[in-house]
Amino acid sequence: MYKNIKHIKLFILTLALVLFSISTNAQEVRVIDNKGTIQNIKSNTVNTSTSASESTPATFTFPAGYTAIENDTFIYKPTTGEKVYYIYDGTEWNMIAPTKAARVFYPPSIAIDASSTGTGRTINLYSSYFSQFNGPLIRSDIGGANEAPASIPTYAANELYYYVTDYDTSILTINSIDSSGLMTYSVDAIPTDDNTIINVVFVVK
Repeated sequence: MYKNIKHIKLFILTLALVLFSISTNAQEVRVIDNKGTIQNIKSNTVNTSTSASESTPATFTFPAGYTAIENDTFIYKPTTGEKVYYIYDGTEWNMIAPTKAARVFYPPSIAIDASSTGTGRTINLYSSYFSQFNGPLIRSDIGGANEAPASIPTYAANELYYYVTDYDTSILTINSIDSSGLMTYSVDAIPTDDNTIINVVFVVK
């Protein structure tokens, strides 16, 4: 009988230690497995955003006192379109869906006026992309059961990397693209049709 009481006291003490660990650290819990070994178990957090201005871990306002741990998850749920998932690897947040291929896309076509030569000209690649995606001229099934949304989901300017993968160097000199998508260029020669095409690629950060 005395031994049983002693075991009960030990069990109560062990339970108290486990509960104490839970209350002092909400993200890491110390438990005792069936072999009597103390194990540290991490309790991961899932943060969710529906705001386009807080669509990535870099732009999201996390709760006060929050510190990310390995395998924490961040989910962006846009009003329309695919959800975006991030996992914290212990050092940084990594997008796991959509896949890398889906993170690379071509913006709408942009015509550059090259009817005259000149330096220090600019064109905002992001603004051109946003205006066309935010206000498409035609969409499918208007008034029908499968009516397309009025706008196409877009990224914020600071969520993208900007690239020019090809252009006619005999016509243009592209000097720079800033982090907001503003491209500075010069027209060095006039093409035969007064316009020239550049190949622009956006990559989601």
